[in-house]
Formats: sequence, structure tokens, C-alpha cells
Amino acid sequence: DETFPIIAEKENFTIEKCEGDVIINWDDDDLAMPNNLYNINKYWKDDTNLLHWNKALFYNGPNATKIAGVGNSGIAFSKKVWEEIGRTPVEQAGWDMSFVVKIHNLGRDKVVLASPPDEEVSWVYRWGGIPAKSNEAGIYHQSGQGTDTPDRKNIVQRHVEYIEQQRKHGKIPTGDIELKPHAVHDYVDLRRRTALQNRKK
Repeated sequence: DETFPIIAEKENFTIEKCEGDVIINWDDDDLAMPNNLYNINKYWKDDTNLLHWNKALFYNGPNATKIAGVGNSGIAFSKKVWEEIGRTPVEQAGWDMSFVVKIHNLGRDKVVLASPPDEEVSWVYRWGGIPAKSNEAGIYHQSGQGTDTPDRKNIVQRHVEYIEQQRKHGKIPTGDIELKPHAVHDYVDLRRRTALQNRKK
């Protein structure tokens, strides 16, 4: 019935509940390949504070478009470091950048830019571009709403208004919706084909 008024408050609430030493951010619109945890374990060192994906599958529906770095998507970080920097900065839009900058400032030698071979990338960053009539669920990025400024509503409010506008235009289903979770694409095959395209360039 309620939602967190500030995104970072939700981050802090959920991270506090985690019992492990390594926290992995997994936004609900992105995907992990079956080998994602294996890759994190492979590139994570004992003194690592933060792991970025320097190579991941960039999906801009209906196709994967490239294998490249994906910024702060799918990062892994040390819970001890999260505590050391004073937890997630309580901000709306842009909190993730403030967060990783604080960790980078502790020592760039403890930040891993993981670059698995193209055939072994394990993180799928899904941006958008899905046709309105597609059978695939839409991707509604808050980050697509831009940063917060004093002259406009905050990111959560702007995003809610955007989703409501999409609903009014018939781009989001309403009423009783039967959920049937499934993958529309074979993302492992998309990775293979994108890796082949990269080799041909």
C-alpha cells in the first residue's frame, strides 16, 4: 500500500536486510545470465570494494545492439564498504552515481572493471525500444526522466506521471492481468550472436 518516498531509502532498507559480504544490485528490468554469480566470483578479489561491468550485453529491444560497459548497472559491492561510506546517500535521481563516487574515492585500485570475453559476458542491461504492440513487457526507466532540479517534481513523482500517461494512451494494460513470467528471448543466444558480430567488425 505504500512505497518509499526516496529511492535510496529503499536501497538502504534492503541492503540492511542482506546477510552476505557482497551485495549485488539487480534492477528489475535487467537480466543476469546463468554465469553471472560465477563471473562476480571470478573477478572479485579479497580487497575489492566495487565491481563494474566493463563488458555486458546492451539490449535495446527488440535486439541486443552491442557488448560494452554499462555504468552502474549490475554493480557488486562490499557491504562493509557500504557501511564505511555511511550507507547509500539519501538522494533521488543520481543516488547511484553519488554512491559509486564515494566508493571510488576510497581507492581506485580496489575497484574492478570486469571484462569477460564477449562469449562469457553475464549481465544484460536492458534500456528500451520495445514496440507498443510487442508481447514483451515494457521497460520504464526512471533514469530516462533525468536528474532532479529545484524547479520540478522529484524523480518518483515524474515517473508516476509518466506511467499514468502511458496507461491513459493504452500502452500499459489495466484491469485483471494474469502474470506468466517467462523469457521472450534466448539471451544466451543473443550474447552469442552479438559476440560473433563484434568479431566480424
